[in-house]
Amino acid sequence: MSSKKKIILTLISIFILFVIVIVANNSFFKKKAKLYIPFDVITFFKVITNYDGNLFAHYENDYKVKFLPETQWITVKFSKNNLDFIKRGKLGSYPFLIDFNQDDLYLTDTSGSIYVSDINHVLDGDTSKFKKIKTNLSQKIAESVMIDKPDILIIKDKIYFASGRTDNDCTSVELYSGNLSKDFIEFKLIFSTKKRFNTCLNVKNNFGRIEHYFDGIDDNILLSIGHSGIDNDDTFGSIILINEQKKYSETFAKGLRGVLGIYADENLILAVDNGPKGGDEINKIEKGNHYGFPFVSYGEKYVNPDYSTPTYLENHEKKGFTEPIHAFVYAYGTAEIMKLPNDFSNFWQDNFIITTLNGRHLLRIKFSEDYNKLLFNERIYVGERIRDIKYHKNSKSLILALTSTGSIGIMKN
Repeated sequence: MSSKKKIILTLISIFILFVIVIVANNSFFKKKAKLYIPFDVITFFKVITNYDGNLFAHYENDYKVKFLPETQWITVKFSKNNLDFIKRGKLGSYPFLIDFNQDDLYLTDTSGSIYVSDINHVLDGDTSKFKKIKTNLSQKIAESVMIDKPDILIIKDKIYFASGRTDNDCTSVELYSGNLSKDFIEFKLIFSTKKRFNTCLNVKNNFGRIEHYFDGIDDNILLSIGHSGIDNDDTFGSIILINEQKKYSETFAKGLRGVLGIYADENLILAVDNGPKGGDEINKIEKGNHYGFPFVSYGEKYVNPDYSTPTYLENHEKKGFTEPIHAFVYAYGTAEIMKLPNDFSNFWQDNFIITTLNGRHLLRIKFSEDYNKLLFNERIYVGERIRDIKYHKNSKSLILALTSTGSIGIMKN
């Protein structure tokens, strides 16, 4: 190659790099990039532009941090398979949630559609076998009014579907139930915040999760409702207990901002709560307790330019509220929490797993015996927003709902 061509190619390369730097630092581009450009491409831009001025410092900062398939004590098998039928959400990702009925994996997305597949097909890497189940949900909830975080829950021969809707500027959260079927599910409405509280929710209500709770007598549903978004208003930001058979509901706990994950057994309820900027919490939920938001938090408001004065009081107990088991200063965007069966690994005993959205990690954690203290926390970087996670007993596999790309993740020991 002649020296003249080399000079021209060098100049072209410098010009392209200059354009990339300008565009990558444009706030409008950054906002749109998060919605429409693949995460790997965004990461590439961050690397070549040294966007935070700490490119090389990150190498030393990650000293001793393990990356999949390695974890701190074990090496796992990790794979992911794309679901090309999942609908894209309003914010650019592909939110979907999952649940099991024996070897059948069910999932739902932002269209309110419900799909099912034998998990063995998924474990073999074949996601083409998912079948769309016919339902009457489209007659009850128009697709145009759906909030983008629906959830499903299977209890024995029943399937539950929770969703939000906004009609004429009035937002509500609803819970439906139907008999489990692979052919047709006829859902009926069993709970509505509009009917229960005779008021509307904030249009940005961070509705979150439904979970089964057997209290020793009855099968109940726990439904989380996000905070209203209004300062000094704790009308919502709660967990609702719903008993379908008794046609009964009550506010079980309050003072929560946005619970996207609940674990419940007969003796214990845990909830992971999204804080404002930082302050994500793990709470031990007890009936009648108030967990402080919006009056106290270990996080801060997103809109507080100088941070010269804390937005919230931090000490929950002094103000008569219940302290969290643990609060994360970093804004992980905590989502689901599950108790991991001990047969997954001899090194992962009595562990819980928390998924994160903003953090793109799994958090492997262990509590003290009384669940009043977090003993440790291992971050396992996955690289995608992880909205949901379930455990398949027969294959001893963790199944992850990866919503950055709309993929099923599979983690096996």
